[in-house]
Amino acid sequence: MKNLIFLLFLGVGLTFISCREEGDGSNVDGGNGNGSGVNEPVIAEDFTVVGRWNFETVEAEGEIQGVSQSDKDNNPTGYVLFNEDGTGIFDFGINLLAMEFGKLDSITWTRESEELVRIVESDGDINDWNLIRGNAVLVEASWDVNISTNNFATFTAVLTHE
Repeated sequence: MKNLIFLLFLGVGLTFISCREEGDGSNVDGGNGNGSGVNEPVIAEDFTVVGRWNFETVEAEGEIQGVSQSDKDNNPTGYVLFNEDGTGIFDFGINLLAMEFGKLDSITWTRESEELVRIVESDGDINDWNLIRGNAVLVEASWDVNISTNNFATFTAVLTHE
């Protein structure tokens, strides 16, 4: 009898787990919730980059002096401000790959597509942010950084809306 009750509860539990609504955003791997394992962007329909976004974490994957490296800064400082008129501010400090990256600069920006934000710094440098996730409280984006000749990385940041 105890085995029968155990099997009944186990079956009910597995039913609830397997009936999770697809695409509900609860998948941990950042995928699209369709079970394919493909990390497709998950951007809310009403997502906007307008506002102040504070850096929470920044990861880097790259090649420094011919060696593949990865690193994560769990305590970056600063923010990015995107104004409605296409202007804004970079003000941040990040420690990655045994280097410090920081910026205090005015920017202009455009939302090129659902998944791409082009940021132009005052000196003309262009950063194309590829949006991975985006909703009212969180944005995750990646962009390529050319550190110097033969030294490059892809940064992936999680930012929260203020």
